Amino acid sequence: MTSLEWVNTKYRLTSELQQFGVEIDLVEDSTASRIDTLLRQLIQKIGDDVEAFRDLMDPLKALRWRLLTDIQAIQHNTRVTEAANAVSEKALYFYNAVDKSTQALLDELRKACDLVINNDSPAGGLLLDFIQEVGEDTCSVLTSSTASKDGMKSWLQAAQVNTEVYTLGDLLRTGHEIEQIYVVGPPRFYSPALLTSPTSSQISFIMPNWYRDRKLRTSDISEWVENKIIITPRIIAAKETIPTPLPDASDDLSIDETDLLPQPHWEQPTEVDANPGENEVLARKVILSGGYTCLLDDGSKIQTFDPSKPKEDRFPSTKIDAVTSGTYLVLRKDQTEQMNLYEEAIASFGSKANQVIESQNRWKKALQEMLHERGRSAVEAELQKQGVNVSNRVQYWTEPALDMPLRSQDFRALLHVLGINEQPSYTFAKQLHNKRLQLGQEMRRSLKSEVEEGGREALNVLESNGMLELSSQDKRFRDMVVIRVIAISPNYQLVARQKTRTLFKDDTASTKWLE
Repeated sequence: MTSLEWVNTKYRLTSELQQFGVEIDLVEDSTASRIDTLLRQLIQKIGDDVEAFRDLMDPLKALRWRLLTDIQAIQHNTRVTEAANAVSEKALYFYNAVDKSTQALLDELRKACDLVINNDSPAGGLLLDFIQEVGEDTCSVLTSSTASKDGMKSWLQAAQVNTEVYTLGDLLRTGHEIEQIYVVGPPRFYSPALLTSPTSSQISFIMPNWYRDRKLRTSDISEWVENKIIITPRIIAAKETIPTPLPDASDDLSIDETDLLPQPHWEQPTEVDANPGENEVLARKVILSGGYTCLLDDGSKIQTFDPSKPKEDRFPSTKIDAVTSGTYLVLRKDQTEQMNLYEEAIASFGSKANQVIESQNRWKKALQEMLHERGRSAVEAELQKQGVNVSNRVQYWTEPALDMPLRSQDFRALLHVLGINEQPSYTFAKQLHNKRLQLGQEMRRSLKSEVEEGGREALNVLESNGMLELSSQDKRFRDMVVIRVIAISPNYQLVARQKTRTLFKDDTASTKWLE
């Protein structure tokens, strides 16, 4: 199928989804419902002491999540058993540190975890019934993560069911129509692209009836779009398949869904100086896959990787404020990508390299001294008088890896304010800037070649592990890593500039229970 044919197919599938809607099949699962109830009760009981019980609440929230997303038989469900065992262990650990009413909740929690690890999910049984009804070759299963996908595949293969299992990333790259898709978990767990860029006109979500959010996700811009896509869900209840039901969550346990999902834990925010000193910068902590972290400053852009784009566009430079959970960053193990390109660009000047360095140091030192003596606000005001419209970024212009402000006229205005002759500073900076852009393009070509050489297997490794190490044949671009963002702290901290945008192994990041 050609690209144009596939686009036309997607338009047809979207139209059919609008006409017929999607199905949400609700399953009664009393054991998982009990876990949900106990989590809500514990949150209300613990109140402001949630942080003290973090070692219990983290795996408990993860267990609730996994009971929604991992519905395969329990002997093929290591993610659910892992979380349930961790909850039981921590419930026992905290038992003697709480009052009797909380002890009663912990007793109930351990009983519920015992039920979890000794019973199959009824949603899994319903999924098998559906597959057998429509035929294993005419349908596919969609899971919310690669880890869930691996568990689902293992179970279906053991049951001798040859149905394809995808993550949403896999599904959007298939390039062909699928007759029926069974989605494991609620719509909230999936990007709007599942419905706005469909690969099937028959989509059924399988989820337990105790989960309260059944809304279909829509694009953030859909409310401003004319003739926006409107898809209606059809709610269908399925029969109970686990005996001896336990009480459902009561109405007085209403808690925002976000508070029930696994969450990162950040250090308490502290007051930071809004005017960083020399070689300092305000940055936020970013939790990455594989137990890594980095510190992300508010610079203009950062190198990223987007596996959903065409091959030639997969390594864009992305604005910092556009980096979110799920973004793939391209980082170096030993130093920032920007600093590496800057040093390579300087070296390309050969015998003139020292002159370029001296020129760069001259205007950056003068700017730093002016900021120190007059304060950032006064310097910004002066630059605004000269027509500089990005002067709120003036403190970042002293960064070692920055060759010049983005706009040439801003740099000329800056040199004038600093009392530095335009030449040779402007020419050297412009040449350095162009060389750095050229090297950036060469780096993207090198990385693109590396990923293409790895082919589909490289993308599978990236999606499965959340990171992919690249060993470019070009020694200038070695030790690069493509790595997925899990969470970004809302809090800023003052850090040394050289520590930003560099990978750190962080065993305290506590990403074990994050999805």
